[in-house]
Amino acid sequence: MKNYWETGNYSQPTASELRSKSKASINKEEKKGNILEPVVITGRKITKKWWGTAWRENLERYADYESRLDRGKRYVRTGTVVDLKIQKGKILARVQGARKIPYKVEIRISPLSEEKFKK
Repeated sequence: MKNYWETGNYSQPTASELRSKSKASINKEEKKGNILEPVVITGRKITKKWWGTAWRENLERYADYESRLDRGKRYVRTGTVVDLKIQKGKILARVQGARKIPYKVEIRISPLSEEKFKK
């Protein structure tokens, strides 16, 4: 299979292909005894809490990341965010993309002080 650099084009995997790979990855990790926290979306809205909506709206303001956000929304909607952990100062995720093994995502955030939070 030729890659993007050789052919100049790349097609995204179908939603069913992503779901199938996600299920396989989750089963493999569970057999190892690892506990995953997949993102499960019910209904049409991705976010339900005010801070999730504010986070999404803030990210959407950055046009440079528009294609990445669309791909990310697609991954969430197809159930391919196989693990998501929110910790103080960082968000860790594992996302099942086109490859056999999910890729890791880490977002670091400087926590707000109480003073800035109240403003």
